[in-house]
Amino acid sequence: MCDQMLYCFRAVADQQVRCILAFDGRLDADRLRQAVALSLVAVPELRCRYVERWWRPQWRAASELDHDAIFKVREAGDVAEELQRVIAGGIDPLIGPQALISLLRGGSDILCINMNHMVADAAGLKDYSYLLAGLYAQLVASPHRGPRPGRRGSRSLTQVSRQLPVGARLRLARRALAKPAAGASWGLCLAGGTESLPCVATLHLPPGRFRQIQDYGKEHGATANDVLLTAYYRALLPIIEPPPAALLEVSVPVDLRRYSSSTASATASPPPRHSDARPVDRPRSRKA
Repeated sequence: MCDQMLYCFRAVADQQVRCILAFDGRLDADRLRQAVALSLVAVPELRCRYVERWWRPQWRAASELDHDAIFKVREAGDVAEELQRVIAGGIDPLIGPQALISLLRGGSDILCINMNHMVADAAGLKDYSYLLAGLYAQLVASPHRGPRPGRRGSRSLTQVSRQLPVGARLRLARRALAKPAAGASWGLCLAGGTESLPCVATLHLPPGRFRQIQDYGKEHGATANDVLLTAYYRALLPIIEPPPAALLEVSVPVDLRRYSSSTASATASPPPRHSDARPVDRPRSRKA
């Protein structure tokens, strides 16, 4: 059900999650290509395509896709322009793959991971980044050792709902029936008739500034993501110009893992400590 819902949302929302890592020097492109290939063993969904059916749609392996369809090395004359092109590129779930990994080569390397939101949320993308980093480092110490094949698990919201007592389920049902979903109370007009790629803005936060945001959030019982999302909505206020004292409904992300009996992720694998990473191989900063 969750996959079907996100598939329907593709027409009104950007159904991608992204990770951008900037490095001081250059990565080993061949070793990174091998790491990507190994990651597809642990996360086979990335090589799948979504099969839309009226009853029980499914993910089906796209045998014609290989790791070269997912991983690209791009020599960039203008890194900023190429970065914008890469992170704004789309993923078609009906064709696949469900992730695009680009190594941008300029004066130094930038690694971009675009992933379809249907197969992972931000936490899943972070887990995959850890997995990829671990495989990249492991290829030096144990080049013939690969990850365990990913296990098939439930992708249904029932893994959350079944943890709720019957009384809680009834209260949720009554609340949904008592207050039908209303239409959007505000929004921004979209200009149609263009095939150009959307503009995706990036913001560079130095580590010290990000820690300040985290500390501020903790003081107010919020996460860093809550603070950044609040800042985003506040930045929209001068644009939408709502009436004074108007109540504006906003969407916020909720991590349902806390309501699941099993929060382990198949891709959660921090990088091993035995790494040959030189100073030039370390990320310089994170961009969001």
